[in-house]
Amino acid sequence: MKLRIRGDSIRVRLTQTEVASVANGELVEESLNFANGASLRYSVEPNPEASVVGASLVNNRVILALPLEQALRWAQGSEVAMLSPAGAVPSVLVEKDFACLKPRANENEDETDMFPNPNLASGHCT
Repeated sequence: MKLRIRGDSIRVRLTQTEVASVANGELVEESLNFANGASLRYSVEPNPEASVVGASLVNNRVILALPLEQALRWAQGSEVAMLSPAGAVPSVLVEKDFACLKPRANENEDETDMFPNPNLASGHCT
């Protein structure tokens, strides 16, 4: 899972395996660890009690809640993203992570679990 925070917005990109976990109603979680032993955990959670895509911060954990039925349709379908309602603070964007269009200099990111990019004939950079 990739996390990007900018101002009052949060964006996460999920790999095929992570989206499959969401399709099974499971949460996906990662953490950012610091040298002093502290960590910031973040998760995407399909939640039957959530009515909209939203975010909360509880005990140094960023929780991105997805309405369960909407999350299942998104995970199993061709829709690329789920977005929080206009005016939500923070705004949340949850996306399927596609392989790059062009190889990136100085990056050795493993793209084997990313979704094939529909704009490339092979789906992945070589």
